[in-house]
Parts: sequence; structure tokens; C-alpha cells
Amino acid sequence: MGPEVGVFASAGFLAVVLLALIPMDALREVIAHWGLSAFSYAFGLTFSIFILALVGVNPIITASVLGAIAAQLAVPGLSNVAIALSIIGGWTAVMGLSPFITTLAISAAIIDRRAEVIGPVWNGPYSILILMIWSAFLWALIHFGWV
Repeated sequence: MGPEVGVFASAGFLAVVLLALIPMDALREVIAHWGLSAFSYAFGLTFSIFILALVGVNPIITASVLGAIAAQLAVPGLSNVAIALSIIGGWTAVMGLSPFITTLAISAAIIDRRAEVIGPVWNGPYSILILMIWSAFLWALIHFGWV
């Protein structure tokens, strides 16, 4: 339980501290310069949470930090609902894949298998499929203006 409490505390702390440290106006200008669509930013959130979890960054931390930053940026066409759905999608897709996720590590210990086998080998195709389906769903929601 100790590591999980540390992750929760880190997520709350980092989201607040990074928002205070990041120059939002400068970041907003850089993002506006890219001229990407709202879906590109939404998918970027989803993909960032997914990839960072694969290298060991807990999705709780990534979601709280990136979600807070995305909400502050106020990207045109990207609603807070779309931001939340992006985060949910990335988090859901990677929960059974990353060997660094606590639930996967606990499951591995219970069934006496390595987390690297359960995650990428057993759950990999499912997780990638979930990421693709969620991305298509998110694209439709944003494209048709439902979020």
C-alpha cells in the first residue's frame, strides 16, 4: 500500500507544481503554431499516457499532470470532456499491458508468472486493440462535435 499512497501524493503534488512552473502563454503559442486538430491533441494525450506507462511512469501521475495542463491550454475544439475521455482511453488501454502497473505485478505474483509475460505477451494484442478502438471512438466524438 505504501507505493500506491506515494503515487497518489506525487500525482496531486506534481499537477499543482508543474502548472505553476510551466509558462502557459508560451506553451499555448507553440501549440497554436503547430496548427493541429483537436483530435490530434486528444490522441496525443491518450498516446502519452499509454507510452509513458510502458516506460514506468504511473498513469495516475501522467493523467493528473497532462490533464491539468491540457485543461489550462484551452485548445480550440478540445473540450474538457474530450480531455477526460482521452485520459480514460490511454489509461484503460495500458492497464493490462505495462509490467510496471501495480495490478499487473500483483496478478503476476498470484499466478506465479512474470509481469512481462502477462502484460505484453498475453494482454498485448487486447491492449493495442482497445487503444485503436478507443481512438476511433474519440475521433468520431470530436469530429461530429459530440464532445
